[in-house]
Amino acid sequence: MVKASFFNIVRFSALSACVLVGAFIYWSLMYLKPRMPSEVVLERKTEQRHVIFVKVHKAASSTVQNIMLRFSLARDLNVLLPLDARNHLNDAGSQILPHLVVPHPTGGRFDIMCDHVIFDESIIAPYFPEDAVRVAIVRDPLQQTLSALTYFTHVFQKPELKAGLDRYRDAPLEGFLGHPEQFYDPSQGAARSYINNRMSVDLGFDLRDFETSKKNISKIRAFLDKLEKQFDLILIADYFDESMVLLRRILNWGMKDVMYLEVNTAAGNDKGFQDSNLNQRPFLNSTTMLAFRNWAAIDYALYNHFLTVFLNKIEKEELFQEEVNAFRQARDSIAKFCVQVIAPLPAHNRSISIAETQWTDAFSVLESDCKLMAKREVDLMALAIENQKARIKTSKGDTSLVSKNDQQSL
Repeated sequence: MVKASFFNIVRFSALSACVLVGAFIYWSLMYLKPRMPSEVVLERKTEQRHVIFVKVHKAASSTVQNIMLRFSLARDLNVLLPLDARNHLNDAGSQILPHLVVPHPTGGRFDIMCDHVIFDESIIAPYFPEDAVRVAIVRDPLQQTLSALTYFTHVFQKPELKAGLDRYRDAPLEGFLGHPEQFYDPSQGAARSYINNRMSVDLGFDLRDFETSKKNISKIRAFLDKLEKQFDLILIADYFDESMVLLRRILNWGMKDVMYLEVNTAAGNDKGFQDSNLNQRPFLNSTTMLAFRNWAAIDYALYNHFLTVFLNKIEKEELFQEEVNAFRQARDSIAKFCVQVIAPLPAHNRSISIAETQWTDAFSVLESDCKLMAKREVDLMALAIENQKARIKTSKGDTSLVSKNDQQSL
């Protein structure tokens, strides 16, 4: 009896060992071998429709805004918008004045924000559902500040910048980089400047003792830690295609949703820009760069920190570069098609089809899509405002918010 029990135990142990070895071999073959792209199916969930996008000045944010507004228009989402497309929610502060905002059609919470306002979580959060994804974008501080300098002297002229350019007429970029304080009016304050650590200002950096804060490492560190807790994703303009792919994955949007054409550049807004001294490559040396880095110390800390965070994120993403390559290939085809449509050139097609891939369903881009992608910021904002006012009119029968011109166009 004991002998039989012993052999039964041995047989059971051997069988168990075989099962475990087999399971390990199967697991090894399935999960330890290199996987080919065709074997990977990225999980697709319900698209996220609640997004708070902080529109940071001169950091490719108008292109992202275009993406957000197109997404909202296609789905009749409710966007937190100013009443007038020529204005912003608040370009120089955090307060949002309700009487200057297009109301929610049914009095509920909004779905998307993508206009300029200095970020303050306590002020913005009540306007949106709790699950809203918070997104921002930053750019290399040198490139961002030079872009702002160009834009706000050629498109929307600021007196203090014009005065600085007049001092350094022959070499304005070198003059600015070496002496940025001469392009700044301290009486206006950092919230009304576009060349003094504007990215950090837009993201809510405490403006008290602003100039001395540039050397306050603990204050800057606390600011960065706070942003890490508040934001789900901070995009990098210098890695724009990678940013769009990561945004698409996090929001579970389609590839078409994050397609873009470049909008709101200084060169595209001013024909005289190409002949300007600001269109020259600046001569950089250690002295001018040290002066500028000290001036833009908060923005440099912001950018370097979130560049590292961003690169770490995409490094962990599966088959990320493969999707970026597919995105660029599709975007190149769409850009060529849109040039033909918008020109328009004779005998062009009225649509282009992009084949299904493992990252997106098949989709078509129409002439109307191209025109939306190419719209100027103010024009697309106006269209979104009209759309929202029309839905207010439909839901409440109230035409008080719709002008006579709007009523005729609607």
